[in-house]
Amino acid sequence: MRGLALVHDGTMGAVALLLSFALRLGFDGVAQDLWKFLGSAALFGVTISAAGFLLGLNRGIWRYASLSDFLAITSTASVSITIFTIAEFLLNRLNSIPRSSILIAWAFVIVLLGGPRAAYRAYRNRHDIIRARLIDPGHGKHVLLIGASDNAEVFLRTIKERNSASLKVLAIIDERNRRTGRSIRGVPVMGPLDKLPEILDRFELEDADPRR
Repeated sequence: MRGLALVHDGTMGAVALLLSFALRLGFDGVAQDLWKFLGSAALFGVTISAAGFLLGLNRGIWRYASLSDFLAITSTASVSITIFTIAEFLLNRLNSIPRSSILIAWAFVIVLLGGPRAAYRAYRNRHDIIRARLIDPGHGKHVLLIGASDNAEVFLRTIKERNSASLKVLAIIDERNRRTGRSIRGVPVMGPLDKLPEILDRFELEDADPRR
């Protein structure tokens, strides 16, 4: 799988450079000296793959792509652009490519490497939701969280990022009764803990009793 990811990244790198040439010179301009630009694109694609491998770009799993992966993509793009520019300068003083296309290619690399990862994560999350609903046609297991703390916020953020359909948090119980009446990520904070039986009875009337 990592091998396929390296091939993907190299291919996208080559495409990014060709697109930057086309944006700078037009497709007709690229077509006039196509083989020269294809050679530069191939070199850049290899550079992207090598830099990504050395920087650990594909150590992460695409379905769990996160901010750290996109920071790695930015680093890979920056390092690759630097190496490629130095190589082209040593080979022909950058006479064979438009210099402004280098910065354009940097932006295209980030989009073309980050876009498929984000799309794959969204697809897998959506697939997991559909599968969970097929297994359990209901609306997920109703639960209450105890403690209106940072841990509750992290838990809510995690299930939202995973688009989990297996859990539905009805409320957060604040055992210290300091945040009752407020909300965390749209989930109401109730309390105190000694009113838990009343809270459960309330949700039972709404046909959302977490005891079931």
